[in-house]
Amino acid sequence: MTKINANVFCLKYMTLLFLLFINNLNSSIFAQSSTFLKSRNDSCIRNLSAGGTLIIRLKSEKKKLDYLAHQLELNASNEKSRSKIQKIIDKTKTERDQFNRSIIDAFKSDYSFSKLNFIYDSDIVEWKKSNYDTRYFIDANLKNEKNISKPFYLILKNDNTPSGLEAFIFTDVEGSLMLSPFPTSIRVNNLRVAIWEIAKLENRLEKNAIRIANSAQNM
Repeated sequence: MTKINANVFCLKYMTLLFLLFINNLNSSIFAQSSTFLKSRNDSCIRNLSAGGTLIIRLKSEKKKLDYLAHQLELNASNEKSRSKIQKIIDKTKTERDQFNRSIIDAFKSDYSFSKLNFIYDSDIVEWKKSNYDTRYFIDANLKNEKNISKPFYLILKNDNTPSGLEAFIFTDVEGSLMLSPFPTSIRVNNLRVAIWEIAKLENRLEKNAIRIANSAQNM
């Protein structure tokens, strides 16, 4: 074997050893990470059932409504445009409140795994900054309410999944996704809901909310 060939062989051998080391290191880190996540999630389930509170994060449509309010200001002298914008604002608020009330009613009647509270998505940042002040919670009338002492919290937020589907997604208070044994998310719309929409089924909004609440109850 020439000197050059020997050097090439040694280099390949050292590269192989390095790759094997990295692979073993990654496997070890992944195993430790999986063990940690499972332990965290098991702990969350125990804490939730032992006096914890599930926080349902409801849609506020704040960004859309703020934008529409700004458009009202820009069209201060155009009554026709203002009228159209105001109708969109009213429709947005009505649909938001109908959706939120159906979720609140369904969870209050069909969810019993833990305590419950509700909060607007637009208040979540300030709620965390306030050390989880209960004045940010809302009642069945979508009004702020006073509540009891600070328990263990888990968040179920109305948001979009990475694939763009609207869903209720489980996270901890820091926003980290919950993994097994929790469901990652509960879709707002599925095939059954689509059929209800096509058939114009009566009370389909309420029925869908109950389906979502039952999915959370049976997590």
